[in-house]
Amino acid sequence: MSEARPDINTMSPYVVPAHEFAERFAFSPGRTRLLHGFCDLRRRLREVGIVQGFHWIGGSFLRIDREPSDIDIVTFHVAPPAWADEEVRRAVMSTETDVFECGRSKEVYGCDARMVEIAHFASFARWTLYWSTLFSTEKASFARDKAAPRRVGFIQVPLLAPADDEPLRDALAAAEAKLARP
Repeated sequence: MSEARPDINTMSPYVVPAHEFAERFAFSPGRTRLLHGFCDLRRRLREVGIVQGFHWIGGSFLRIDREPSDIDIVTFHVAPPAWADEEVRRAVMSTETDVFECGRSKEVYGCDARMVEIAHFASFARWTLYWSTLFSTEKASFARDKAAPRRVGFIQVPLLAPADDEPLRDALAAAEAKLARP
């Protein structure tokens, strides 16, 4: 029996490259500002050694009918090899607060950012279920029917090597140029 492989982009999370994410959602000055913060957060992740994984992005940033105040993002990542030493891991997490504390990342980058390490299977499974449920259901305050909020989608953006962000920054520059035209 031959089974057809499902198209993974017919359900959430919708997998898109970072530059396509920017091209789709950089349609206002506030959004381009937040996307620049997203670029800066990705740069900082690479600086602390996080280069493998992906982001899940959900929340009001994906709604086109309102101006968001932040980007809700969860980064599922592989720990850098240096983190095998627990002291190194703790030191990085305690000193790089702009990356590892969501309140600080929101202040610095405009990203309500959370981190989930992929290597810990039980934790990974639990957090995947949690974030998938949270990002796929409309917030009660936005729902027309408070008793039955509607299902919504979310986006997955790969976390790649530094070269990945050149197309993202180019997309943001193009969006800003378009917004600057009268």
